[in-house]
This record gives sequence, C-alpha cells and structure tokens, in this order.
Amino acid sequence: MDLFVVIGLILVQVASYSTLYGLVKFSLIGSKGFLIGSYVSVIAVPFLTYLLFRRGFRNVDPLMYVFSIFSWAGLLNLGIVLELDGFIPKALAPFTLEYLPFLKTAHGAVYLYWDGVVNFLLGIGCIALYTYRETHREVGLYWAGSVLNGYAVLLPAYFTAGKDEIGWTLFADSTFCVIPLLALINMIHNRTIQARTFIKFPPLWKRPVDLIFFLYFFVAMQIAVIRALAIHGANVPIIKQYVKSAEPYLADPSGAPKFQMLTYDYLYVCYYIFAMYGLWSPGQHWMGDFSLVHAGAAGQAQFTYMAGALNSRTSKSLRPPSGGKGAIIFWAVNGILFVMPHLFALFTQRDTEKFGRTQTIDFASPVRKYVYKFKETRYERKVE
Repeated sequence: MDLFVVIGLILVQVASYSTLYGLVKFSLIGSKGFLIGSYVSVIAVPFLTYLLFRRGFRNVDPLMYVFSIFSWAGLLNLGIVLELDGFIPKALAPFTLEYLPFLKTAHGAVYLYWDGVVNFLLGIGCIALYTYRETHREVGLYWAGSVLNGYAVLLPAYFTAGKDEIGWTLFADSTFCVIPLLALINMIHNRTIQARTFIKFPPLWKRPVDLIFFLYFFVAMQIAVIRALAIHGANVPIIKQYVKSAEPYLADPSGAPKFQMLTYDYLYVCYYIFAMYGLWSPGQHWMGDFSLVHAGAAGQAQFTYMAGALNSRTSKSLRPPSGGKGAIIFWAVNGILFVMPHLFALFTQRDTEKFGRTQTIDFASPVRKYVYKFKETRYERKVE
C-alpha cells in the first residue's frame, strides 16, 4: 500500500501534466483554457491524493496535500523550461510567457530547473517517507526553505522587471507563496517537545568545530552586507572593483540578483546573528530546525545565482570571469555560501542536546486490516 500511494501520486501528476500538454499541443484549448486547466489541476491533484491516501491511511497530515500540489507545479515548471531550451516541442511555454515573461531570463530558467527537479523530488520524498512511517520533517523543512527563497526573489523580480503591465493572473499566482509559509509555520509549531538541557558546555574557543561555523556566519554576514551595498551603488572603490572583477552578474537588468542579495541582507543576516548566538550559548533547541530551513534556502539561492550567472541567456559582459583572480573569488565566495549551510545542517543533526531534535513526531496512521475467524457458529473479529 505504501508503494501504491507513491507510484499512484506520481502517475496522477504525470497524467495531469500530459493531459494539459496534449490539449494545448493539439490546439484544443487556448491561453485562457491553459490557465483554467492549470487551476483545475491545482484542485484535482490534492483531491486525487486524498483518494489515494484514504485507502490505506487515516488522519492524513494536511502537509501531504501541500507537497502534492507543489510537486505537480514543479513537474509543470520542468516541462516549461525543457520547452524553452528546445528539448521538447513547445506547447505550454508560449502561454506561460504571456503573463510570466520573466521566465525567459537566465534566473527564471534556472529557477524552473531547480523547482522541477529538486523541489519535485523533495516533495515526493516527503510523501514517500510519510507513507513508510519514517521521519519526513527534516526533508520538509529543507523543502520549505528552498521554496520560500525562490518566491522571495521571483515575486519582486516579476513585479519590477520589464515594461509590461502586470496581469491579474500574476497576482493570483503570487498568493500561492502563502502556502509554503503556512506549511513551515505548521512544522515549526509541531516540533518535538524537548526538555531544556542542563549540560554545561565548554566555552566556544574550546569547541573547534563550533568556532569554525561561528566564524563562517560572521564572514557570511560581511559578504551579505558588501553585496547589498554593491547593488545599491555604494561609492566605495573596493566594492566597485569587486563587482567589476568578480561578480558583474549583480548588475543584471532582470533584477533577480539584486533581490537575492537583498534577501541575504535582510533575512539571512538575521539568521546568521541568531546562529552565532546559538553557537556561543549551546542548548538552543530551535537551531536544528532553522539550520535545515537555511540550508534549503541557501541551496536554492546559490544554485540559481551561480547557474544564472553562467547561463547563455546572460550577456557575456555580466558573466563571471573564466580565469584569474576574479574567477577564484567568485567560486570561493559562492561555493562556501552553498556548502557551509549544508554542512552546518548535518552538524546540528549529530547533537540533539545542543541543537534540538528535528524528527517527525506524528507518523502516518495506516488503516488496520480485519480478518474474520470462524468459531462456534459465530464470526469473531480479530485485529491483526
């Protein structure tokens, strides 16, 4: 039954996308029909997910329906970007670009790849772990960070890029960003209840691994501030030289790098400060949860930023240097910002007394099977 739910859900999502693709490909529906079909799928996919779960589970976690919706959206985004890059015939992409022209940019394309592969697998992975009664909360926290960072950059870029007026459909789509935010709040609210630790930890300078991560967060905070000053046109020679020689992509006219740096400066820096406090004073049990959220956000942020900078849609003058000191700085800075959050998330999972537990506490509830045993001319129900 567990495998049945997972495979059935994947088939439902593939069938939903294939049906929409076929209707558009053979000109059976136009742009308005495509939009209507998309919204119908948003309703149909969670309903079919409910039908799959109800056969074998009861009291299903509502997050499973959220994961199913966004997995389908990721599959749709993957199909669109494959059309844009010429891997499959164009059908859905032209209608999508009518009201989301930003997807033609480098950042828009690499975002679609991340959403269609990574976020899709994370969502399906959460559902699979849930059906097998394994802890899925860690994957869900990572997924929430990834999705929310994507929205934090895409939405302001949508509204400010280009000269075309924003249609009502974009406003309708933008409301979906509330769903992963509510999902994250739900996961944080339902975290494992853990008693306060009374273990006395040695000072920070006597904990070398903690000290390394403490210094990393301090350096990452400085990088975020420098980049934020750079996109605001700071009249500082060293910052101007840094942008020119190492990260010219910050000046991309799409605005995506700008909003990503603003996200680092206004959101990530707050996390860096609290993470430094948690390392200085161990026993903060929220650290494990938010390290996973931050890892997902940083993974999505750095992939889309680096891949967007290297994408062929980006003009050559804005791509990072291919050699020399500038290339070393670009890869060192962005590589560290990608790798270190993931290492820190893994590090927090190893010491639950210091950073808190992140495991699932509410597992799936399978429907019990009943067998009937004949005894003394009466049926006696026995629970397996």
